Order: sequence, then structure tokens, then C-alpha cells
Amino acid sequence: MWDKIKKKCEIKIAIPIIISFISLIISTGSLYYTHLNYIANQNEKKEDIIVTDAHRYYGNYPTKLHPFADGLGILDGVWEVTISNRGSRDVSIVSWNVLADRTPMGKDGVYYTGLKQGLYDETYKEINLPISVKNGDSKRIYIRSAIIVNKKANQLLTEKYEFNKMYDINDVMKYLNENSIDIFDNTVSMKNGVNGVFEFRGDFHQQQILELHLHTGRDTDSSVQLEWYPFSK
Repeated sequence: MWDKIKKKCEIKIAIPIIISFISLIISTGSLYYTHLNYIANQNEKKEDIIVTDAHRYYGNYPTKLHPFADGLGILDGVWEVTISNRGSRDVSIVSWNVLADRTPMGKDGVYYTGLKQGLYDETYKEINLPISVKNGDSKRIYIRSAIIVNKKANQLLTEKYEFNKMYDINDVMKYLNENSIDIFDNTVSMKNGVNGVFEFRGDFHQQQILELHLHTGRDTDSSVQLEWYPFSK
């Protein structure tokens, strides 16, 4: 009789333990499933926007030559930039900036007037922020900024062009080519007669590099170098 009572007690004790163990498994599974859902939701919200292409725009456009310090000048330029949205949600670019990442004089982080002039579309119409890029899509924009003209080139340009007056970039590049020099004082010649594409003479190649920064409404940043020549490509 005592054995039967003992066995019943053991069963009564075991049942709550089993129930507790099953509850623990269910609870653990539920927490794990919740964690997976959280990660999935975070990945879904994550933005993935990059600049897939950035290079100097080789077409013709209006430009100005501006005075700078120490015999240097500043020339307005245009860069063609392709932005791609590789994420799962639409992205809005709410701000942008351009920095002088490296100059021909070997100085980094230089700031001067004209670095951030405007954003334009393919018809050269100014674009207002925000810029929306749908998930899986790409958008081409044009960045108008300015670069430093080295001393020899600036001296040559000021013999023909006046500061702060509008000229065609084609004319400026052609005039420099006729004198076998570019805006960075490299010795060059026009390659195959194509405007703005130079062939270098000698081993001394220098240029200025700008850096474009894009910022989205969800605090995602993307940056890319804007080069006059694709030395590092």
C-alpha cells in the first residue's frame, strides 16, 4: 500500500516538472522566434545606398574662373554621379556636402567658396532636396563644385579669361591644351581630339580630389571621391 502511495506522490511531483519543462521549451522557442523576427525587421529597415559611378562630366557646360590665394585660381566643374539603392526600402537623400579631400599642393581638408554649388538632373535643371531613390533603382545626378587651378595654368588662363565671368568649359580646356598644360600644371596633349580627355607627357601626374557626402533621412551616409582624372580607377 505504501508503495502505491509513494508511486502516486512521485507521479504528482513529476507532472508539474514535465509541464514546467515543456513550458520552458515553448518559452525559449517563442523568444528565439521573436529574435529572428526582430533581426528580419531590422534588416528590412536597413538602408543600402551606394554611389556606383562618379566621374567628371565630359560634356560642355558654363564655367567661371575665380581668384584664390598665392597665385592660384578656382574653376567651376561638374561631376556625373550614379546613386544606387540596393536595400529593400525607398531612400530619401536629405543633405549633401563636398569637401576638398586632397589638393595639388598636398593639403588635405581645404575649404573654399564654391565647393557646394548645386545638384542637377540630365537636362541641367536644378534638383531640390529630398532626392528619392526607390528600392532596386538607380538615379543619375550632376554635382556642380569647384577645383583649384595651379599657378602656371591660372596665370595662363587669366591672360585670356576674366575672373567671375561665364565661359564654356570646352573653350577653357581647348585653350589649355593649345599650351600643352592642364589646370593642375601637368604637361598634356588632347587625346584623339576629344574634348577634355588629355594624354599625359612624362611621369608627373597630379590632380585635386574632392569627396562627395550623401546623407539620408534615416541617418545613412554614403561618400565617394570625385576625381578629375580616373588615376585610381
